[in-house]
Amino acid sequence: MPSGAAVAALRRAAGRLAASHRIAAALAVGIAVGITAGSAGATRLPRTAGWRVLASPTSPTASSGFASVACTGATFCVAVGGAASATGSHPLIERFDGTGWTTLSPASGGPADGYLDGVACVSPRWCMAVGQSRTTLAERWNGTSWSVVPSVAPRSGGSVLLGISCRSSRWCRAVGASYDAGRQDRTLIEAWDGSRWSSVTSPNRTTLSNWLESVSCPTVRFCQAVGFVAVNAKASGATERDLAVRWDGVRWSVAATPDRLRASNDLFGVACTSTSWCVAVGRAQVRHRGVLRTHSELETWDGTTWSLVTTPATDSPIRSFLGVTCVTRRRCTVVGTRTQRGPPHTSVLSWDGARWTVVPSPDARGSVDDALLGVACPTPSRCEAVGYDRAGHLVRTLAEQGP
Repeated sequence: MPSGAAVAALRRAAGRLAASHRIAAALAVGIAVGITAGSAGATRLPRTAGWRVLASPTSPTASSGFASVACTGATFCVAVGGAASATGSHPLIERFDGTGWTTLSPASGGPADGYLDGVACVSPRWCMAVGQSRTTLAERWNGTSWSVVPSVAPRSGGSVLLGISCRSSRWCRAVGASYDAGRQDRTLIEAWDGSRWSSVTSPNRTTLSNWLESVSCPTVRFCQAVGFVAVNAKASGATERDLAVRWDGVRWSVAATPDRLRASNDLFGVACTSTSWCVAVGRAQVRHRGVLRTHSELETWDGTTWSLVTTPATDSPIRSFLGVTCVTRRRCTVVGTRTQRGPPHTSVLSWDGARWTVVPSPDARGSVDDALLGVACPTPSRCEAVGYDRAGHLVRTLAEQGP
């Protein structure tokens, strides 16, 4: 059983990240009830007509889950997340070689407590992953092993990096939030120049809490990052609003977003193929007759404006979009969760350049709670999605492959 301090620490992290369904929240479930929780089962490979569950290494006695995935081709993908330990959680990294997932050794001298929430790869010999271990955490892959790279923690209360986008091994942008005890959270953006991370001036939409969850940079002169901000609930009836900030090659600035009225809005993922095409996804929560209802949220960027898009998954069943990737302007895939008369199930939405379509996706065998948090499509005909499922109190890694 983990120590009370470890449980409390992870619960605090989970509380801050619960709105984004990040892996810290999932692991808190497993750790709070104890590390040992029974067998995960040796075989669990359900499939639908298009998507199928892939076997991924997962402990039969300790909780673990994926938060993000990056691919450079059909035979090289990296998934990152966290795994429960006696002290709280530790970073988890696995590699896909085109046939199966295997666990990679952690960074030498890496943190004993923490997790990874975002990853970007520019080749099979270079990846960068980001997350949190008491403060910001960055780890680099050189084709053979992982190593910790010093990152910036601009405020004393703590900082976390949640998303990353890289154009080369010498150019990356990572986003997240930083906070001081008793003060409001602030957006955090860091820049990688090939040798070190540095903090970049980042804008905030309100004087209350501001978080950035995801970033996409199709060029070094254009990026979009998305997240959410806290607002005055008494004045608006909502607690959070969408946040989008744009990089123009010189500075970051807040971009207007079309929040749903009378709803709490959160954006969790963004993907851009050019300066004139981006897709951002998340959720909107509306209280109706005392009941909080969750709806998926999808917005597109046309080069000047973000616009809300209605999809077949907008209202029914209840869905949260948590990750998105776009291979081209005519090929995007969105993943997340859906809930209808029971616990959450995996959810996939596809864009073919003309319409959005709900795609059937399987849950892990024996699970009671499934979520896909990240997706990458190394080719136009293949995608790899990752997340977690829960069997009893045990959280397990979940990997799926689809068209």
